[in-house]
Amino acid sequence: MTRTGAVFTTPWPLRINPHLDQARESALAWMRRFGLLDGEQAAEDFVDWRLAEVAAFFYPNADAEDCCTAAQMMGWYFLPFDDQLDGEIGRDPSRVATVCNALIGIVHGVSGPQPHDTPTLRAFADLWNRMVRGMSLPLRTRVAFNWTSYFSSQVTEAIDRTTGFAHRDLADYFALRAATTCAFGQNDLGEKWGGAEVAPELWHHPVLPRMRQPPPGCSAGLPSRTPPWAATVCRTVPTS
Repeated sequence: MTRTGAVFTTPWPLRINPHLDQARESALAWMRRFGLLDGEQAAEDFVDWRLAEVAAFFYPNADAEDCCTAAQMMGWYFLPFDDQLDGEIGRDPSRVATVCNALIGIVHGVSGPQPHDTPTLRAFADLWNRMVRGMSLPLRTRVAFNWTSYFSSQVTEAIDRTTGFAHRDLADYFALRAATTCAFGQNDLGEKWGGAEVAPELWHHPVLPRMRQPPPGCSAGLPSRTPPWAATVCRTVPTS
């Protein structure tokens, strides 16, 4: 019996950022500088997981500097942070809350009781400043909201793991899963790095949530250990 995987097609040509190679090298150098790569195996994981490619597919219109920032973000997001929370630390809600509280403080420019004394926190502080540089106030407000939701959802997920909490239906669960992938935060960055920010007077139009929902919904349905590059199937959309 022959088994074949699903074939995904799109009605538009797939595009990739022309600065991919530069972004990959920049991300590896940046992660080494902040101590985020634990030996050469971690560097190989970054390359094998095609994290720079994820950034280049998500943000095909970004200039070289922003594409490098996006690749660094993917490296931080998948290797030292999100991947660790799927391990032992992810079953200790108090530890997760301490880390996420510090990250939320960075997002909102509020100093917490603990300094940024770990590689993960120091790297994110550097990254965040460049991610939001030059943003309009409305867009920066949305980005901060959605990244705060992302960090907060990690605490919720840790609590659920330890208590065995069961969501009442798939809609509730998918809402949490969408938050844990930071999919809406990635959408927001697509506005900045795609050069097509949604005007504030259109933001609450009822059609817009339906346009933004498919990529997070698709990502929420992927298993936690799905290779990161697979998510590009969900989010490689045309940008006008």
